[in-house]
Amino acid sequence: MNLIFRGIHFLGGFSVINRLIGAVACATVVFGIAVPDIRFHSAKNNKTEFTFAEFIATPADKIPRYIKIKDGVVPANNYVISTKKERLQHITYPVATAGSGLEKVKVIVKDSAVTQEALDDGTYFSSPTFAIEGRFNDTSLDLESEKIYKDMGYVLDDHLYVIERGSEPIGFFPALALAIVSSLLGLFIAATFVPASLWNKYFPA
Repeated sequence: MNLIFRGIHFLGGFSVINRLIGAVACATVVFGIAVPDIRFHSAKNNKTEFTFAEFIATPADKIPRYIKIKDGVVPANNYVISTKKERLQHITYPVATAGSGLEKVKVIVKDSAVTQEALDDGTYFSSPTFAIEGRFNDTSLDLESEKIYKDMGYVLDDHLYVIERGSEPIGFFPALALAIVSSLLGLFIAATFVPASLWNKYFPA
């Protein structure tokens, strides 16, 4: 018990803002990473590979966290670059099938791990490891990218499916360990906001 109190006392030495940031970070790790990945591994008959037609016909709440579109292609290898302070942040590109065309864009891939070198030398889309796969994100495009797509003549579906390329699930047990550690750290941080008088009342030295 003394070790726990020492840990709480140590964390209490940080500023309120830093402790709040730490608490939010712990909650984000637990509920944004660990728990969703645990659910992904725990799901029965969790189908992760789809044809393009199957994918766009599946309701968003029925799509697993990580997916692959087997027959997806990037028409003309078109992509949109997003930058911040003249530095590459990510690229996005529309997905279709070889013969379907792009009357309306329903699926967009976002890659935040792309390098400028891969784009400059033209190896990004031609790489043997390139595939339409990653973490499904039921969200929308940023306004800047959306405007660029419309200026290019694309018609965007009212509800886009975004796939974050490069995102892979962590194992079940690592995810479980991450959830436990982050939860305990979050509880310790929360405990630093409890007045010392209450600690002394219920846990006298």
